[in-house]
Amino acid sequence: MKYSKPFLLSDQGSIRGTSYCFSNKAVTLNGKTHVVWLDRPAFVRGRAYDHAKKSWGPTLELYEGSDNHTSPALIADSFADPHLRLVLGPHGAGWNGGQFKWTISENPGSLEKWKWDYSFGYTGTYPALAHTPQGFDAMAYRGGEWPPSLMFQRLLNVRQWTKAREIFRQDVGPQYCHYGAFLECDAKGTLYLASHFYTETPPINGKPTDPYHGVALIKSTDLGDTWTTLSGEVLKLPTLFDERFAVPPRGKGLALGGLAIDSNGTPWVVSVGPGDRTRNIFVSRWTDGRWETHDAGQFLPADRAPVDTTLTIDTKDRLHIAVTALLHAQVPDSPDHPFWGHASSEVFHMVSADQGKTYSCNQVSPSDDKFPSWLPNMSKNTPFHPVENPVILYTHGAPGANFVPGRATPQEPVTEVYCVFTEQDGK
Repeated sequence: MKYSKPFLLSDQGSIRGTSYCFSNKAVTLNGKTHVVWLDRPAFVRGRAYDHAKKSWGPTLELYEGSDNHTSPALIADSFADPHLRLVLGPHGAGWNGGQFKWTISENPGSLEKWKWDYSFGYTGTYPALAHTPQGFDAMAYRGGEWPPSLMFQRLLNVRQWTKAREIFRQDVGPQYCHYGAFLECDAKGTLYLASHFYTETPPINGKPTDPYHGVALIKSTDLGDTWTTLSGEVLKLPTLFDERFAVPPRGKGLALGGLAIDSNGTPWVVSVGPGDRTRNIFVSRWTDGRWETHDAGQFLPADRAPVDTTLTIDTKDRLHIAVTALLHAQVPDSPDHPFWGHASSEVFHMVSADQGKTYSCNQVSPSDDKFPSWLPNMSKNTPFHPVENPVILYTHGAPGANFVPGRATPQEPVTEVYCVFTEQDGK
């Protein structure tokens, strides 16, 4: 692989400038790459790169969101006349009444002007936005009453969305829950929804409990009206975690690390054990009515352990995994999750051209012993913005602490936001 020198998009980034990887933040169409990120404390910025001129345009001030969870999501809706669509989020109740802001570019292929600025959602956070061949936007997110559920909504017409619908829930009392959901669409319009089930369960007999309870994948062939297992069994919603739609390897302890669809319509899912000091990166695909799983972690440098990942599959069906990986020898055993934003974290890019039998692995962030490079976000291959070579965004800087949910906090540390272009050798 060939890599551009990391380009500094911003030196005023949020502590989560390129989070979260289920929100697509880079679109390449018609010779231009459009990217969005978050500046401190909650400003959505955008910028475009002209590949023919080999130059970046100016930084554009797009919107102000809620806090460092604003997580802008960017997609396109056409090949020939690609209007860009943008969603930015609340962080639960509070900002904008707990609703997302959704807008469309006024001009094709441009971040400069936007129209409609419509609000929808139910105390939402973490948008995963997709556009279907039928011409509708669809979105999954965490939302609803406490404890939150995984919600789904679909655009009905120019401005109206369906009512928020619970898809997954967790049978716990009011407490923090997380789903980390990815929503992807294949060329025929089938929606695939992946999620993990996370709760901050209190210790049992003084011993910490595993917060991750499993990774799931379901699908819909009717734009989200009905959801089924991959085998076609209709699900009664909302549903708790169920082995019928579990992604291997079975058992607790795994977080969802990516979802992508190849050219044959086959879904691929990545699962990792964040902070468990292992090297496992489990990659699973559903084929011939069953799961096949391999461990891509063996191709990481021997002294590295993955913290988080994201996945895309390019137009030639090569697997691309962007990984935050830290030096595991520098991380002591601790219940305080020291892996989060650990200073030894760097961003790696793993590529497989043989469906996971082998991977190349390259570090794309310059080494820095003082601050982490992390929170990778990689352009997604969709029916309307195919990926020939993925664009990788990442954040470089301290993780910060003690932020107030739903409130922008200017005292947070400032970070740097970088963009890296990739290119396959000889392609």
